[in-house]
Amino acid sequence: MNKIKYIVVKGNPDTMFIFNAWFSHDKFISRFGLKREDILSAGFVNLKTKNCYGISISLNLSSRKEDNNLLSLMYNEED
Repeated sequence: MNKIKYIVVKGNPDTMFIFNAWFSHDKFISRFGLKREDILSAGFVNLKTKNCYGISISLNLSSRKEDNNLLSLMYNEED
């Protein structure tokens, strides 16, 4: 199974981006014109268990517990 990465960008509300692991976290934000200072967290995501975990070495950021809440909102199956 391929690893999947994510970042959370500061905003109102904060926004999660999920992408394939062949992109490094820093290359992803550069490619899409995001600012490093706006990135709150980064790591990996398991879509099967809906769990965020790990760290981004290229951004020197970790996943946060609240990232799982954002992920749950993205995959809310009640709607």
